[in-house]
Amino acid sequence: GWLKGTSSAEFSQTLNYEEGSRYNGDITSVNWTLAGSSKTFSYSYDPLNRLTSGTSPDMSENNISYDNLGNLLSMTRDGKTLGYDYTYDGARGNRLNAVSGTWFNGTKYFRYDANGNVTRDDSRGISSISYNHLNLPLQVSSASGTLLSYSYTATGEKLRSYNSKTGTTTDYVGGTRYENNDLKVVLTEEGQLRRSGNSYSYEYWVKDHLGNTRVAFYRNPTTGQLEVLQREDYYPFGLNKVRGSLSSSKTNYLYNGKELQEGFDLLDYGARFYDVQTGRWTSLDPSAENDPSLSPYIYGFNNPVRFTDPDGKWPDDDGPDQMTSASIGAALGSVIVNAKLSLQTLAYNMGDLVGITPAGEGKKWEAQQEFSKSEGRYVTVMRQVPREGLVNDMLSHVGDGLNATAAVASFTRGTTSSSFFAKSGQEQAGTNAVSQTLKKGLTEPTLPPKTIAESDGVKIVHYTRSGDHGPPHAHVMGGGKETKIGQAGRPIKGSPELTKQQADVISQYKAEIRKAIDKIGRWFNYNRQ
Repeated sequence: GWLKGTSSAEFSQTLNYEEGSRYNGDITSVNWTLAGSSKTFSYSYDPLNRLTSGTSPDMSENNISYDNLGNLLSMTRDGKTLGYDYTYDGARGNRLNAVSGTWFNGTKYFRYDANGNVTRDDSRGISSISYNHLNLPLQVSSASGTLLSYSYTATGEKLRSYNSKTGTTTDYVGGTRYENNDLKVVLTEEGQLRRSGNSYSYEYWVKDHLGNTRVAFYRNPTTGQLEVLQREDYYPFGLNKVRGSLSSSKTNYLYNGKELQEGFDLLDYGARFYDVQTGRWTSLDPSAENDPSLSPYIYGFNNPVRFTDPDGKWPDDDGPDQMTSASIGAALGSVIVNAKLSLQTLAYNMGDLVGITPAGEGKKWEAQQEFSKSEGRYVTVMRQVPREGLVNDMLSHVGDGLNATAAVASFTRGTTSSSFFAKSGQEQAGTNAVSQTLKKGLTEPTLPPKTIAESDGVKIVHYTRSGDHGPPHAHVMGGGKETKIGQAGRPIKGSPELTKQQADVISQYKAEIRKAIDKIGRWFNYNRQ
C-alpha cells in the first residue's frame, strides 16, 4: 500500500493521494508539523504526471512547464522567475545552455564536455569541472582557483575529497568519515555518531517519505536532555529553504539523505551529482537507454514528490517496481485484462438471470485467467463460484461495471467493450487489435543477455525466450534456494526469500538488474497475446 504518514515528537507528516482526485499514486498534498508549526504543501500535475506546482504558505515552486522530453522550460520559485534556455542541435538537444530570471539575477551560462557533463556553471561561479573515465568529478574550480578535488576507486566509489577553501581532506571508508586523518563521523541507520574532542555522541535524523533529513537532534551529554541541532524545509525539487542549523554541528546529508558538496552546493548520489537549484542532473543518466523518450538530465520523471533516485542511475518510487515504460505498459495491459474479465462476468451473470447461461444452485459466474500449457499463454475461463449473499453479490457486480466502464472510457476512439466481451475467435481478435494498436510503429525490443550478473557463486539469469512468462522477472541461482526477483530486486509472489549471499550480489548489481528486467518488460508488452 501507499505510505500515509509518519509521526515523531519533532516531525510528523500525512500524505494525501485520492483526496485530490488522483488515483495513480501521485501525492496531492502533504501536511506536516515541524517545531510545533503545521504546514500544507499542495501539488498539481500535468497529464503526464509531471509536477506543475507545489505550494505552501511560505514557499512555492509553480508555473512549472516542460518540453516534450521533460526538460524544464520555466518555473517560479517564491515569486521569482526561473527561465531555461536549451540548445537543440541533434544529439546535444537536452543540454542546458543558460538560465535566466529574477532568481538568478540575470542570465547564467553552462558548458559541457563531449560526454555531456557540465564543465562550467556560471550560476555557481564554477569556471571548470574535470571528470574521470566514469564521468565523476575530479576537480571543481572557480576563477580564484581549485575549490574541490576528488579521488575514487576503479568502480567509482568515492575515496577522498579535498576542499582548498577550508583546507579539509575528507577520507571515505565505508560509512566512516575522517577529516585531516582524524575520525570525525560514523554513519548509522538512524543518523551518525559524531566526534567532539575525545568524546562521541549519537545524532539522530528524522526523515520524511523521500528520505529528506528534516530534523537532527542528540542527547546533550552534560544535561541529558534532547536538543535539536538542525531543521530543514525543502522545495519540491530539493532546494532547502534555509540552512536551519541551530548549532555549529550541522549535517550535510540533506535532500534524499545525500551529501551536500560544500563549496559548490551539489548533491552526490554516487553515479552523478544533482543540482537542486535547476532541478537537473549535471551528467547523463547511466541508464538513459531505459527510456529514450525522456531527457537524460531530468530528475525523478519530473515527479520529485513521489520518486527518488537512490544512486543516480534510475528513479524509484519506493514501490515494488519503477514507473518505467515497461511498468506503464504492464499497467495498461492489466486494465485491459480486468475490463475484459469484468465484462464477461457481468454478461454471464445477466445470462444466468434470463436462463441463457444458468449457474448451479448457490453459484454465480466469474471470469478468471489461467495459464494454458498447450497454448503457452494465459486464457480466460468461466468458473462457477459460491454466491456471497445478495448484498455482496450486488456490490461485486457494481464493481465489475465500474471497472469495465472506466477502462473502456479510457481507450482510444473506435475501441469498444465488444472487443473484450467477445468470445473464442472474436475475443482473440479484439485482444490482438489492442496489442497491434500499442505496437504500431514500434520494433520488437531487444532482450538482455541471458546471464544478467554473476558473482560469489550466485548467478542471475532470465529465460524469457525459453518458456518464462510474466510478470517480468529474473532467476537467482546459487547461494541458496533458486528464486525469482522483480525489477526492484525483491522476490516475486510465491518465490523463496533471498539469502544474505544472494541479497549481497543483487545489491551489487542493482542497476544491471533494473535495466535487464525493464528490457524484459518491454519485450513482454510488445509480444503480449
